[in-house]
Amino acid sequence: MALAEWTTGTAATVTNITHNTATLSASITTDSTGSGEYLLYFSLFRVGGSGVAVANNPIDRTAVNGNKTTTFTASASNLVCGSDYDVSGTYLPSEGGTPKGVSSNPRTRFSTLPCATLTPSSVSVKYFTGNAISPLTFASANFNGTPTFQITPGLPTGLSFNTETGSISGTPTVAKTDTRHTITANGAVSGTATVTLNLTVAPALTDLEVLRYIASQPDLIDAFGTNIAKGRQHYLDWGFNEGRKITFDPLS
Repeated sequence: MALAEWTTGTAATVTNITHNTATLSASITTDSTGSGEYLLYFSLFRVGGSGVAVANNPIDRTAVNGNKTTTFTASASNLVCGSDYDVSGTYLPSEGGTPKGVSSNPRTRFSTLPCATLTPSSVSVKYFTGNAISPLTFASANFNGTPTFQITPGLPTGLSFNTETGSISGTPTVAKTDTRHTITANGAVSGTATVTLNLTVAPALTDLEVLRYIASQPDLIDAFGTNIAKGRQHYLDWGFNEGRKITFDPLS
């Protein structure tokens, strides 16, 4: 029996759009005679960018007999969030032949979901051991489904990370030099965003230790004198991570 001939077609439709995936479909009607197996290829073009091949393979393979309307469906992946795409399709017999357009209609345009975000996207914090911190929180937006959070590497002892909200709280108990952490949020359906967190936990100093710290650093004696507040802040901001030691002994 001769191959069926396509007589009409519809423009591709796009459903189930996420940040980086979508479902593509198109319906084609054949004449009343013939049969055969056909392939449908979808072609994606990012508006303002280069064309994106869907899996670089035939998308759907369907047997057709006589007069009927056949819907071909495929899944597009690796799309870019917050981007516009045009989609079209061509079909041909599975054993080869001349490709034919899905229809004479223009390409179908669709947009992926706006990129998910966490705000702020980068933060640097410094704490003293033994002092409860103000909870550190991040605002999430444009996730498809409720996001869950994870952090790597783990936080210093005494600090807690909430995997449902991404917030950090607690009282650090162990000193740790400046460490870069990455907080990642993933939407239940789609959407991913990250935060870069630089965190330092310095050992708490008594007022006397602050004065000894200042006296141990020739460049700080003239700058701070006996100003305990400035000396303590300098130790937190710079001295601890720079490895400055407290060597001055008022009794020696």
